[in-house]
Amino acid sequence: MHPKARERLRQLVLEAIDGLEVNAEGNLNTPATIGALRPINKFVEENFSEWLDPFMAFFDVYASVDDAVREAGLVYVVGPLTDVISAERREQIAGKVCDFWSAVPITYEFILPLPAFELLTEDVALAPGITFKDVPGHMVDYFVDGASGIAGGLRRDATSAADG
Repeated sequence: MHPKARERLRQLVLEAIDGLEVNAEGNLNTPATIGALRPINKFVEENFSEWLDPFMAFFDVYASVDDAVREAGLVYVVGPLTDVISAERREQIAGKVCDFWSAVPITYEFILPLPAFELLTEDVALAPGITFKDVPGHMVDYFVDGASGIAGGLRRDATSAADG
């Protein structure tokens, strides 16, 4: 994720923390939490719409924040988080949520050295985050080449949606 976008998301999470509430079941599932997450949801819809269904974005936002709050150990005290959270835990939650969204999307390149054919002159985008790339055989590492059995493979490259 682009550094300015990451900082904006971090600020949104820090602002949202004051509106988060834990219910008696140890969940963030309260009307206050839903309202507090709206600005983060808007950010995600604007920056990740190519990779996410806008109707499902809220669930992803909720899950990313809920996971961060759980990891910080803050789902055991019922009530507003603002009453029980330290500055260190606030930053931990914001960092974890930013890390989650920085990993979206992961791009995949299919690398297929096909010596019997002339190399493609340009990459072919199959879908957002998926690219078909034809390369000479020496550009494919031994592990990928040996693992596939057809002198090709799948390479994972973590590239962020907000890197632009």
